[in-house]
Amino acid sequence: MKWVLDCGPLGHLARFHDDGWEWLAAALHVTREVAREGLASNSSYNQKLLAMETDAGEPCIAVHDIPVLSDAATMFATHLRPNAASATRNVGEDETIAFCAAMDTETIFVTADRTAAFVALSELGRGRVATPFDLWVHLRDTELISPAVFDSLCERTAKQLNVLPGKPWRLS
Repeated sequence: MKWVLDCGPLGHLARFHDDGWEWLAAALHVTREVAREGLASNSSYNQKLLAMETDAGEPCIAVHDIPVLSDAATMFATHLRPNAASATRNVGEDETIAFCAAMDTETIFVTADRTAAFVALSELGRGRVATPFDLWVHLRDTELISPAVFDSLCERTAKQLNVLPGKPWRLS
């Protein structure tokens, strides 16, 4: 199972980055556009998280490109963004949905954006789209983050999304 992050979850996680984290190579995944957007935000948190490497120098967050003549590129350009000049959705979200749909069927798209979640559910189907809370559970259960960081991530995510009174009930 590969967790592919949208900008929102990437930013939430980046706020809690710890230089002491020891992750495996490609523990998480992003598309090139999400990485670009994360770096363009001028957040030193995003920069540090995206720069994380294993002791062997391999990136802990794999960045994926979509080849120009691939099915994912076709889906992105003709299906998800047919009128790119007037498209209102986030480019990184659409690129990630196309990547998950056409390039890697073992992926789970992690987003906090309602529109992106609906488009992803429609294109990828159930079981292939997750909330940041699901990712936080995975990271806690695989001991990539501590229980304290998990709780802080849940609280911050709930507060920033402003649609839940706190951590989801199922995680309490």
